[in-house]
Amino acid sequence: MKTFLLSICIAFGLFSENAFAQKDRPRTRSNRKAWDPNAPSGLVPVKPMSRESKSSNSRTFSDESKPSGTGLNLSLGLLGGYSASTPKNAAIESEFSGYHLGAHTLLEISYSWFSLNMGGGYFINAMQGKFAQFENEEGTESTRLDRLTIRTKAGFGAVIAHAALGNFRMGPVVHIPFGTPSIFSPAPVDTNRTAVFAGASFAWIFRTSSILLGVQALADLNIKERLVSFALLDLRYIIPIIVPHTEVTVKTTFKLTEKTEIKKVNQIVERVVTREKVRFAFSNKVINFETGKADLFPQSAALLRKIGSFLSSRPELWASLEIEGHTDNRGTRDYNIALSQARALSVLEEMAKAGTPNARMQARGYGFDKPVDPGNTPAAWEKNRRVEIAFVGVKNSQELKAFFDSLEKGTSN
Repeated sequence: MKTFLLSICIAFGLFSENAFAQKDRPRTRSNRKAWDPNAPSGLVPVKPMSRESKSSNSRTFSDESKPSGTGLNLSLGLLGGYSASTPKNAAIESEFSGYHLGAHTLLEISYSWFSLNMGGGYFINAMQGKFAQFENEEGTESTRLDRLTIRTKAGFGAVIAHAALGNFRMGPVVHIPFGTPSIFSPAPVDTNRTAVFAGASFAWIFRTSSILLGVQALADLNIKERLVSFALLDLRYIIPIIVPHTEVTVKTTFKLTEKTEIKKVNQIVERVVTREKVRFAFSNKVINFETGKADLFPQSAALLRKIGSFLSSRPELWASLEIEGHTDNRGTRDYNIALSQARALSVLEEMAKAGTPNARMQARGYGFDKPVDPGNTPAAWEKNRRVEIAFVGVKNSQELKAFFDSLEKGTSN
């Protein structure tokens, strides 16, 4: 019998693990209550996910509902399964086995991951086996085992404590029959004793409905003459009474489709990315350094001070920027990374002198990892030696573009 109960528990645990591995979420209408496995009471209003998309700028709005507070549910259920009785004295009675059927009503109080079910019901139990019959009144001679059926009908109280893990529920269960002597004896007894049954409950809650399907394995704690045990299926329909309020967190994700326009005037290459990001690239003839060093030539320093002064006067136009240093592919990678990093820092320091906020700038050297022209010619080397300023959070790209257009005119004169 113990092996049978253990097999039932293991089989249901494997089924629950496989089902729980599925990550699909319920899709429900906004005007109905749907089953949420993470809710304390199981049932909370679930809002649908709304999406708004455009061709050049798609926005995704996601509502995450988090239940909070105490929930109250009423469940109506049926129980049914196998029952067995193993005697302590095999000479008097044999093993009995049969069926156990019942119905119960439970009130569930839940908070966070824990729930407590309390209620009662009515059951019918029938088990068949053999019991000793004695020919003399003293019960000492000519024993024989006759087949008979033990029938028990009684009410019972039930308490189930569940811990929740997603849709899976597990915890202890207690059944206490009442109303008639319930020690499942094959012979008439003159006693008011009643059995107390305890065991484990495992259940799975289906996401898109209010159905709970579980198993219960119970054994008696206080019958001296025999060991009575049950292996039961538990099917319940859950009705919400008090639904915990939900805390809704709205997350907005912006997905920008980049459209790059490249315009080359003299030595300035401008890259304009729609909306949030704007990038400007300066060739080594515009922002020029001494060979193999990070020292700026005076004309280049003056140009950077103009840029820094403008950005400090219009801080509302942009949120942050990154100054990128790039080199050609001559020399080792480590050498070019260090050189481009030092040159990017020189540009940052020169712009900071003109008032650009240091906290909103960062400098980074990429060496020859991001070439504009992958060729290995003097013309390709000249294109790849450059400084780029990448802006993030630009509110008015046209004004920023107009300023750099004026710089282009100044450098061409």
